[in-house]
Amino acid sequence: MPKMTLLAMVQDILNDMDSDEVNSINDTVEAQQVAQVVQTTYFNIMENGRAWPHLEQLFQLEAATVAKPIYMKLPDDVQEVLWVKYNKRTVDDVDDKMAKVLYKTPQEFMHIVDARNSSASNVVTILDDSGVTLNILTDVAPTYFTSFDNDYIVFDSYDSAVDATNLQSSKTQCYGRRIP
Repeated sequence: MPKMTLLAMVQDILNDMDSDEVNSINDTVEAQQVAQVVQTTYFNIMENGRAWPHLEQLFQLEAATVAKPIYMKLPDDVQEVLWVKYNKRTVDDVDDKMAKVLYKTPQEFMHIVDARNSSASNVVTILDDSGVTLNILTDVAPTYFTSFDNDYIVFDSYDSAVDATNLQSSKTQCYGRRIP
C-alpha cells in the first residue's frame, strides 16, 4: 500500500463527503478542519502505548551538570528506552568499547548504590533532587542505570580518569520509541 500524505487523506475524505476539491490543505476552512482531525487521530493512535516499530530510533542522552556527573537527560520526545550503551573505553584503550548498561528498577538501583562504602576513596556521594544520597563509583564506567522521574537517566558510576567532570553525551548510544 503506498504511503498517503496528509493532503491525500484530506482530499480522500473531502471527496467522500462530496465537498469541494482542494489542491492544498489551506484551500478551504473545511480542508483545514479535516486535516486537524486526521492529525489529532494520528497522534492519539501513536501515543496509545502500542509498540509501533517505526517509532523506534537511535538517540543520544544529553549531559547534565557537573554537580550530578551520573545524570543524563532523555530527549523530550523519547517515550520509552529499550537499551542504553556507553563507551567504556579506559585511558589505556585505543579503540572505543561500546557496551550495554543494564537497567535496574529504582529499588534495585538503590539497593546496589546503598551497599557501597561511602567513605571509600573510589566513591563519591551525589545528592539527588529529592535529598537522597547516592554512593557512586568514580573509577569505572557505568554498569547500571535507572530513572526516578522519566526525564533523567541515572547511572551507578563514571570513570573520572576518562570523564573528568561528568558522563558525556557523545559516548552514549540509546535505542527507544520516540513520539512522532
